[in-house]
Amino acid sequence: MSARTPILWKWKIPCKIKIFLWLALQGRLLCKVYRAKWRPEATTDCVLCGTAPETIEHLFTNCPFSIRVGFTLAAATGIACSFQNLDEMWEAMAGGQGQGDGQAQARFKRIVIPAGMWAIWRVRNERIFKNQPVYFENLWEDLMSLL
Repeated sequence: MSARTPILWKWKIPCKIKIFLWLALQGRLLCKVYRAKWRPEATTDCVLCGTAPETIEHLFTNCPFSIRVGFTLAAATGIACSFQNLDEMWEAMAGGQGQGDGQAQARFKRIVIPAGMWAIWRVRNERIFKNQPVYFENLWEDLMSLL
């Protein structure tokens, strides 16, 4: 994962999202399973779907809520935004580092995919820390403000 870091810092996205991506790729986001090490009595269920333990992998690739975000982003942008795992997601973001006609699309992926991840993370945090209900429409508005 550390070989990815130099590429990430060159992307033209907000610094807070770069740090967030770096933490996600290092497996260091404080998702519920990770937090359970310090609070074993806490539930580890995903707050977005309630169907599985909340791991970084689940939150961004397997959660039904995140999958819906990916399909909606794909329909709006023409970029595939649903992935089997974080490595596949990274390849989609970092792919196309070379030259050619696909370079503009590669740059666009490095904006759209991180924005989707950031919007999912924000909705998740609002649910946990502010006890706000999870509405896809709220996430979509947040996401469009980032793009």
